[in-house]
Amino acid sequence: MTVPVPDQLEYISDANGVTKDFPYPKRFLQKDEVVVALRNADGIDTPQILGTHYTIAGSSWPTGGTVSFINAPQAPNKVVRYRMTEAKQTVGLANNQRNDAPSVELQLDRLTMALQDRGARGEITWLALLAEIVARKAGDKQLSDRINAEEAARIAADLLERAQRISVDSAINQRVDKEILDRINGDNALSSLIGAWGPLDRNFYDTKLAASLTFIAPSVSHLFTGGSFAAGDGPIGVWARDNTLTPGGFTSRDGTYWSNISPVMDFLQFGADSTGVEVADQAISDCFARAAEVGAKVQQNSGVFLWRHQNVQVLVDADLTGSTIKLDEESGAFPSTWENEYLFTIAPNSTRIDFDAGVLASLNEPQFKGLMKTGCTYLPHPLFLANRDSFVSIRTSDIDIVRWPNQPIELRDQLVVGFSGMLTWGFDRNLTEATINGGFLYPRERTKRTFKSPTFVIDACGSVCLIDVQRHQTDVWNFDFVEESRPSGDMIRQLTMTRNCYGVNWFGGKSECPDQATAAYTIAGGNAIDVNFFDWYAVDGWGACGLNFIKGWYWHRSELSRIDAHWGMRGHNGAYNCTIKNGRIHIAGGGLFIAQDCTFQIGYGATPNTQPYYECISTRVDYGYEWVGEIRSERSKILLGSEVPDGAIIAVVRAGGNISHDMGRSCILPNVVVKDTVVQGNRNIALTGNGISVGGVTLWDARADSSFGWGCNYPDRIEVDGISFQNFDASAKVRGFGLRANYYGHISVKSRKPAQVDGSVAIQGGTNANVILNNLDSWCSDRISTISSNRSYTLDLRMSQSTWDAGYSSRSSDRWYPRVEIQNSRKVEIIDAFLGEVFISNSEIMKIDDTWGGSPNPRVVIQGGVIKPWYVTAADGLPVMKSDLILLGVGVYAPVKADNTLGTFSLNSAKGMGNFMLSGAKTTNVTGWDPAYGSFWAI
Repeated sequence: MTVPVPDQLEYISDANGVTKDFPYPKRFLQKDEVVVALRNADGIDTPQILGTHYTIAGSSWPTGGTVSFINAPQAPNKVVRYRMTEAKQTVGLANNQRNDAPSVELQLDRLTMALQDRGARGEITWLALLAEIVARKAGDKQLSDRINAEEAARIAADLLERAQRISVDSAINQRVDKEILDRINGDNALSSLIGAWGPLDRNFYDTKLAASLTFIAPSVSHLFTGGSFAAGDGPIGVWARDNTLTPGGFTSRDGTYWSNISPVMDFLQFGADSTGVEVADQAISDCFARAAEVGAKVQQNSGVFLWRHQNVQVLVDADLTGSTIKLDEESGAFPSTWENEYLFTIAPNSTRIDFDAGVLASLNEPQFKGLMKTGCTYLPHPLFLANRDSFVSIRTSDIDIVRWPNQPIELRDQLVVGFSGMLTWGFDRNLTEATINGGFLYPRERTKRTFKSPTFVIDACGSVCLIDVQRHQTDVWNFDFVEESRPSGDMIRQLTMTRNCYGVNWFGGKSECPDQATAAYTIAGGNAIDVNFFDWYAVDGWGACGLNFIKGWYWHRSELSRIDAHWGMRGHNGAYNCTIKNGRIHIAGGGLFIAQDCTFQIGYGATPNTQPYYECISTRVDYGYEWVGEIRSERSKILLGSEVPDGAIIAVVRAGGNISHDMGRSCILPNVVVKDTVVQGNRNIALTGNGISVGGVTLWDARADSSFGWGCNYPDRIEVDGISFQNFDASAKVRGFGLRANYYGHISVKSRKPAQVDGSVAIQGGTNANVILNNLDSWCSDRISTISSNRSYTLDLRMSQSTWDAGYSSRSSDRWYPRVEIQNSRKVEIIDAFLGEVFISNSEIMKIDDTWGGSPNPRVVIQGGVIKPWYVTAADGLPVMKSDLILLGVGVYAPVKADNTLGTFSLNSAKGMGNFMLSGAKTTNVTGWDPAYGSFWAI
């Protein structure tokens, strides 16, 4: 058939996600000779596959056919169809043979249609090629124009810079030549040294130095510099035309003074030497002062700066990370003094309000004095009402804890005023009897202050404080201190100080002080509330020490040599997940102190604590060993190093100490709670001599000199719950104890709460304390030889016979009367010489000894559990069981001697019922039993 000339061969339709059938209204010979594609919004075609994506009907029909998609194509695609006939020979013509017309005609149709298809596609390609040629010519012209413009600008800039450099060089040469001439002629007028220079109206310069050498046009009001001495050596500098000569500015060559108004300032802008050779005190101080005037931030992240004496007042945020402050033998104060020279003082932005006579008089009125009781949280004084969220310090005429030798310390308290007279941190001292004679108030701060610390390197420096925080709501980051060498003499250092404020956080700190300098306090503070330390390392020097009149101080995830409060720690304070290495937590004051999940390393390192008596937490002896409140240890771990001496006695908490001076009043010991203590052994130490004792609480030498007429108030409650041992050799001699005490009430023991009789204070007879010892493991191994008799027992409340004979028995009414409960414990040993009661339940009793000190023996009741006395050799003596025992349902073992034969022990006149013998014990092994009061049944 004939093949007409087509008007079009490509058809394009919009896809809508519904329509599947799309016509192709031109004749085609084979289904695969119609090309189908999906064209996206960017004009990119994706070919579709016959049989996979679509089918087609109508092959060789004159009117064409239909493309049917299996899945309807989605918008915004377009469906493209066009014919591409394959140019191939399908008919073979042979000589002398008739060829049928349809076959020949079909071959001619194929050839004609193939030519049409390729012609149409070729025309499309040609037109596209022409369009691309035109577009490329236009693009080439634009690129050429841009290159020419940039080259012209670069040439102009180079010419300008070259001209400026030539001008500057010329000016410098003229200045040098003229200076030489002027010096020869004796002319000192600097103005005549400056060569002619045309004024420039540009306002950006690479450095402040370049700007200072330039004549700047009067039309320029502000300048910008990219550095001080070299481009990029500091923050962008912003300078304003100003003739007030503020620090840190500069004078340009035309005589104009430019003041520093940069949003970020550094020490170099103020002329500091960054090599550590020249003293930089004044430049650093000027930098912070100017930053405070314009509200800028200080940022210095490189360089070494030498500091000597000048105090730097910090009133803005600062980032000094990466820089180093160097202190040498001429820095700080000499000789040693508590009045340290302060380097950085983070000062309050608010103004301190000192109590005047009117305020003091009103605070001493009954309406307010009546509210100033311990725990008071409300004080609606007009000054407090007008200053919400303020810090308040109050001083009184009364005397607080007295330090040796008889140094009186005035009683004081600190508060944080909340809303409408409510106190977010209230009174912890009863001030109703004392006269308020001084005080001050710091109003709230409106914003938080952030100070990122430099590294401090000390080389033979004397007394100094590096960072002194006196502002509420301050965060200090990454304190870093390194001591390269000590000075020739002693020094007093308080490397960091927090005082007269609240709400301060110290994030990250490191102190390396290898020579353990005298009074080298890494962390010090006073008169401050709510202070937190996170991730500190300060195991050299004196650690966290010199803490006076503080509340709410907390240490988190830190490693310290010690925590030491001299006097006046009150409120709630604590250490959490901390490690104390070779030192202790040593405190005086009151409130609640808690050590939670802490590790105490004893006998470690180059300077181990090798004394025979240790304590993890203790009350300070030289400040009256007083703590009015509770000391608590939870989940502590004690690690024994290789330097722990044989015979050491280690307590988690110790209260008491021999006081040889008059504090003028009785001392108060804390209530104590010790829970879940783990003693971690060290297999490098044998502990096979006298062994060591590790336990919960020691009340030791809790007495005063006999020339004074006062004594000490003993705890109302002691609780020791859980002591266990880990990683010890089977031969190690290690004993665990719950409570250990001696010399208790050597002069007198007074009630914690005196009774009022006819308006006067009457001292009650004694303190009836409640002592609970629970879940104790009193030995670290099951089979163990004896430890000498002067070691600690599970319960050890003895007094020497000589002390008793010296006349203490005549004052037995003043003695301590504890009620002791021992529960669920292993290998219990008791040595006693006290009045009171002991109740033992569900425990394994090894020994009860009543041979220490006179007749004041307690009643002992044993209910449940077993008596399993130890007996090693004849030289150790027979185990002594206390007389007057009451036994209820107790199993009794015979003692096994070293040769595995059974020994004997005496129960004297013990009473009881329901008891029975175990493991071969019989009346020949257990003597002194009175059948009238009970019996044993063999099983």
